[in-house]
Amino acid sequence: MDTSLDLNLLRVFEILLEEESATRAAIRLDLTQAAVSASLARLRKVYDDPLFERTGKGLAPTPRALALAPDIRRAMDAVRASLPVETGRSHILIGMSGDIEMAYGASIVTRLRRDCPDMLPVLRPCHGANAADLLAERRIDIALGSGGLTARGLLRHSLGTSGYLGLMRGTGDTRIDMDLETFCARPQLMIAASGLTDIVDTALALMGRTRKVAAVGTHLTAVPFLLEAGMVTTLPAHAAQAIAALGGFVTFSPPVELPAYPLDLATRSSNTRDATLKTAVKAIRSVFAGE
Repeated sequence: MDTSLDLNLLRVFEILLEEESATRAAIRLDLTQAAVSASLARLRKVYDDPLFERTGKGLAPTPRALALAPDIRRAMDAVRASLPVETGRSHILIGMSGDIEMAYGASIVTRLRRDCPDMLPVLRPCHGANAADLLAERRIDIALGSGGLTARGLLRHSLGTSGYLGLMRGTGDTRIDMDLETFCARPQLMIAASGLTDIVDTALALMGRTRKVAAVGTHLTAVPFLLEAGMVTTLPAHAAQAIAALGGFVTFSPPVELPAYPLDLATRSSNTRDATLKTAVKAIRSVFAGE
């Protein structure tokens, strides 16, 4: 058995265990897929075991790999703890969904400029379906969203929960009598990236009701320009409140039961030694905590 080994091989083992994919491991390690395959070949020779076997979904760890994992992780954690903390980052890439950017983007930028004055905040669009991939591909450093942030290799923080509010044109003294009959009869603006139904239609269907969709848009930022007098829309609560704060709009509770949902922040677990990133994460979490 070949007993020669270096820390780079153990790092490849760690990432393969998290990703169960040579392609995704190569992206995270900033290596070619051929280099990852070569490292795996060396690991197999050292441990005299396949370690990872191909399945229809990627690479599955063998019982031997699972048995080795705790010891290898402890060894790598000990090495990482001995290294200097990473500093010197000049910018940070923050991916966020449109509703979060609308409601919290300005506060996040303000807090980051205060707490990380030498770092440029760069906001990028992302959503639950692609956030994990964007993080793995290093196209963003932090992801903010509602769902899709539980993939392996991610460090997730809860930011709280949100729900939904209705929105219509009006002023603070506008009388809102939005019972179910009125709500269903009103012309409605729906915001959806695709499709012609959303969570409101699903909830109404369970009640045996339908609504009158007058228009469908794709971007929350366009709502103030698309929402005509007499028309209503239903949005994530924080986005509806952000639009209402502009003036000329009022919110109301939709007369239909809609579920609350979590708001989360995620980073790559491999970035735990990045001091600036830690400061940025703390700053963003403080914004959502209202501090």
